[in-house]
Amino acid sequence: MSLFIDNDCKTDDQQQLRNAIVVALLVVVFITAAGVIIFWERQVQPLDLALLFGMYTLNIFGIGLGYHRLFSHAAFQTRAWLRALLAIAACMTFQGTVTSWVSHHRAHHRYADKDGDVHSPNLHGKGFWGKILGLWHVHLGWLNKVNWTPPFPYVSDLLSDRVVQTVDRLYFLWVILSLLIPTIVGGTLTHSWEGALRGFLWGGIIRIVLVHQVTYSVNSICHLWGKRRFATDDQSTNSLLLALISFGEGWHHNHHAFPNSAKAGLMWWEIDLSWLCIMALERLGLVWNVKAPTQKQIELKRS
Repeated sequence: MSLFIDNDCKTDDQQQLRNAIVVALLVVVFITAAGVIIFWERQVQPLDLALLFGMYTLNIFGIGLGYHRLFSHAAFQTRAWLRALLAIAACMTFQGTVTSWVSHHRAHHRYADKDGDVHSPNLHGKGFWGKILGLWHVHLGWLNKVNWTPPFPYVSDLLSDRVVQTVDRLYFLWVILSLLIPTIVGGTLTHSWEGALRGFLWGGIIRIVLVHQVTYSVNSICHLWGKRRFATDDQSTNSLLLALISFGEGWHHNHHAFPNSAKAGLMWWEIDLSWLCIMALERLGLVWNVKAPTQKQIELKRS
């Protein structure tokens, strides 16, 4: 039984919501595949890739800086308007509200790779098929097993947060806005309906699928394959490739060793764009109380 479901909350409405989420994501994947095939044959335009990259960058920073390092782990503090912008940027990924995402993520740390971890790929048997089932669960199966409606556990601090609650109430507005922005930009810059449709597909639908896969891969690949340097009670690993495309989130083993750190790339060569962004914001006076382990703490953790 899922950590977030008990007999009292297994209502038909909640199950229908879970089913609707899975169906919606499957539809999004289908549209993505069709769009790629259709428009690839007609050649991908530079504007298509620019809209994809621009919206992707906004979303990845929203997830990494906002949902993850700020709201889940309080790795730094910032002003209300910047907290709201980071929360909105993350909501645009269609990965759930702030409170739901944080609740699921905190459960992941509380029960990492043990019963109760909604994201673990290591609880579905051993061997090749166990890994396949684990990957399926992490990328899609878990969406139909957790609770997507309040109350959420582990987020009592966010329930009294006016910024978070306001952003959460308007969640679907941010999702719709994330589709409208690239559509309007594409149509305006090309003065055509085809440009608008290309913007909707590349900066909207395809971007959502890509961001989802990168986010889910941190929870799957980084608990199956990769390198470890610390003694942690889970099976987390580091992945250079995922760190590059997730702006630092791929240093997942480092993160499990120091979960409240705003810095995931702990070695000089571990590229962490989110950390660089946090340092820049700190220089500008926009963030403060930034948490990061000292070199001595890192060395002690390795021993």
